[in-house]
Amino acid sequence: MGTARPAKHDWLRELGADELVDYTAVDFRDAVAQVDVVLDLVGGAYGGRSLDVLRPGGLLVGAAIDPGVDEATAAARGLRYAWVTAEPAGQALEPVTERIETGRLRVAVERTYPLAEAAEAHRAIEAKRTTGKLVLVP
Repeated sequence: MGTARPAKHDWLRELGADELVDYTAVDFRDAVAQVDVVLDLVGGAYGGRSLDVLRPGGLLVGAAIDPGVDEATAAARGLRYAWVTAEPAGQALEPVTERIETGRLRVAVERTYPLAEAAEAHRAIEAKRTTGKLVLVP
């Protein structure tokens, strides 16, 4: 299951989502319940609201800079929370590289920007309307 604007539903289906919620038309908490795991890539208020759809003992995995929730908040509701991040260290990224090279992991790149346009790329990220990664190139 995934949540996105309708324009991104095809992309989510390509990634393997079989049920989709248009979060612009429906509060995802009205469409989803008793979920085992939520992967929250948005954070902020969405982190706290994501707790509402988990089954007892469920897990919220946060990957946003501002998760909007913490382990204590989740535990008080009988839920679990974990925050994940990646370290930009060569050795730690070797397994990721191997998965990309063998096709087991696909990285969706929406657009590349020359380094001189880094400010424009940053504005695109702040708009929160990208599908995939933005890449700066020398």
